[in-house]
Amino acid sequence: MHWLEHREVIDMAVSPDGETVVVGRDDDDMPAAPSPEEPPPWRPWLARLAEDGTRLHDWVEGRGQAHGVAMDADGRAYVLLSELYDDPDPATPERCELRALGRDGQVRWSQSWSEPSCPVDVATAAEAV
Repeated sequence: MHWLEHREVIDMAVSPDGETVVVGRDDDDMPAAPSPEEPPPWRPWLARLAEDGTRLHDWVEGRGQAHGVAMDADGRAYVLLSELYDDPDPATPERCELRALGRDGQVRWSQSWSEPSCPVDVATAAEAV
């Protein structure tokens, strides 16, 4: 499972039919001595695995981390992303986001918050939407 190299697993959820979504942060770009003035060098990632362990899809993007995940009865994944930066400028405020992803990994909808008002977990985020 070389695709897990440099990845920290933070949370996982299993659908009723046995698919698993695993989320976390990728530190492949982590410098030897990270600067406290720059955004965190982590990148959020998600992988969806079939019941037999086959990787169905996998994404890594931007800056931040996947903080939590939940799945509904239809297999949609709800991923809470935190410490997101769209801009490499450290003055850009962090934000968090709840994303609903279909079984195909495509974003169905998302809701963002500024970092100080981020929900603490996926359930709290879902209630806020």
